[in-house]
Amino acid sequence: ALTIVNFDVDFISPDCWLSWSPLHSFYLQLSLPLIFLTYHTVTYGIQMIWRMSRHGLSLDEALLKFKTSIFVMCISFTIVVYPTLCLRCFEVFRCSEQPDGIFMIFAPTVRCWGPEHIGMMSVAGVYICTVLLGLPCFLFYSVTRARRLG
Repeated sequence: ALTIVNFDVDFISPDCWLSWSPLHSFYLQLSLPLIFLTYHTVTYGIQMIWRMSRHGLSLDEALLKFKTSIFVMCISFTIVVYPTLCLRCFEVFRCSEQPDGIFMIFAPTVRCWGPEHIGMMSVAGVYICTVLLGLPCFLFYSVTRARRLG
């Protein structure tokens, strides 16, 4: 049940009607914040256009409200899926020696240090630096700045 709460895409992998591999799960899991951001930007943008026409909000008010809401929703969602993103990024670096070579633990069909593995490690490395380390640093900066400004 916890995999549903953490948005673990392995729980809903469509093996029965699609060829689904651990690589698909890895890339889908890391793209969830972007998918969430895109979906909410479109839906909230449509809602804001409707509010501007219906309630007479000015463009400046609507844009400020839009940017703030999208930012807060995206950060909140990323915080919710943060533990799963950490696990998914760091499990790329775990390999196990098998009789016929060295393979990834979570993706036993992917040979370690092969092209697929190097690609996944590159994506995970960028994600670790930008999201997994960047988000806590950004939140810390934002909170300390807000405290200073009062």
